[in-house]
Amino acid sequence: MKTKKLLKKLLLLVSLSLIILITVFLIKNRNKLPKSFNVEIVKTGINVSIEDFHLIEEKEGGKQWELNADKAEVVNSKGITRLKNIKMNFFQKNGDELFVSADKGIIQNGNNNIELIGNIKVSNLDGYRLTTEKLKWTSDKKTILTDDEIEISGADLDIFGKRMTVDVENEIFEIYGGVRVLYYEIKNGV
Repeated sequence: MKTKKLLKKLLLLVSLSLIILITVFLIKNRNKLPKSFNVEIVKTGINVSIEDFHLIEEKEGGKQWELNADKAEVVNSKGITRLKNIKMNFFQKNGDELFVSADKGIIQNGNNNIELIGNIKVSNLDGYRLTTEKLKWTSDKKTILTDDEIEISGADLDIFGKRMTVDVENEIFEIYGGVRVLYYEIKNGV
């Protein structure tokens, strides 16, 4: 009898906590609400699943990056958000943009660092394209790095390497390990 009452009180407490959590989330993010989201209680904590996820990081009055994903799953117990089918834009001070796509990724909720995994493509407005299998974005340093093989291709060159770091703000690329560069001379615009 006492156990039943205790369980009912516990269930009521969990339900109220969930309602408060959802209300706070909705109030804080009312201008950025996704098309739909589901909340489920699991053994490890409360997870929020969001379809058509959209997130923007702004610093010093400007966009640093903008992220869209088909699905985001917030895992509060680990402090992460798992993403599926990702498309991102990184905004540079000079007005240029980097476009990024990946199969999946993980955001560290506390610092907005992002790890992208699988079929990663990065391109810019000049037509250069980078492909790799893993990339990490460090938000406070504005750097991108990978320890996986990379390929950069453009109209006049191909670059291959085993590791890379990019300082996005200063536009500095560093490629390491087995670096090969193939340069194609373009004559008469052909």
